[in-house]
Amino acid sequence: MLERGVDSTLVILLLIFLTFLALLPIPLSRNVVVHSALYTAFFMASSLGIFIVNITSFQRYGDMISTVLMGISLLCLVAWIALLSPQGETKIANIPKALPPEYEQRLVEHLSAINKTLLRASSRVD
Repeated sequence: MLERGVDSTLVILLLIFLTFLALLPIPLSRNVVVHSALYTAFFMASSLGIFIVNITSFQRYGDMISTVLMGISLLCLVAWIALLSPQGETKIANIPKALPPEYEQRLVEHLSAINKTLLRASSRVD
């Protein structure tokens, strides 16, 4: 039960992180996007498997669930090998953003102002 709760919390956090990665105007390398999506799928499948085993009787469905989870793990590993590359580190992913360009520009200006304020505050401390 404890493992199911921890895994469910981590899945929710991973989905929140993926949502922020998709929505915020941050340039990301292709490898970061691919790895984030594959890891979330891998971890969600594992968590879902634990959840199903806890709900049903393990003796009846344990072998089938274990086989399906191994298949999903294998697919994720093959996708990691096939999709991650050194060229993916330099190639910026083209993720369509849901935010209008004006809003994105305003966010970047706010972040720049926060950075300048933090730099001024850190120089006063020294």
